[in-house]
Amino acid sequence: MQQSHTIIFDFNNIIDKESFWDEIQKNFTYDCDWFGRNFDALNDALNGNCGLFEENEPVNISIINIKKISENKELCRLFI
Repeated sequence: MQQSHTIIFDFNNIIDKESFWDEIQKNFTYDCDWFGRNFDALNDALNGNCGLFEENEPVNISIINIKKISENKELCRLFI
């Protein structure tokens, strides 16, 4: 059985759109220069196409401090 990666995605580190994509890139890629910083690129990263883990490899994602989104209108607009 494959060992899964655990990724902690902390919304305390996110204050705007740029820091959101910084956190995505930090957690889901090896800081690759070609990461698109958009939801298509996030889909690629979640499918293992960015070098952090292999395609179809199990990944546990822990999202913490998510209430921060509701406190920031700019972040809310990212998810609407």
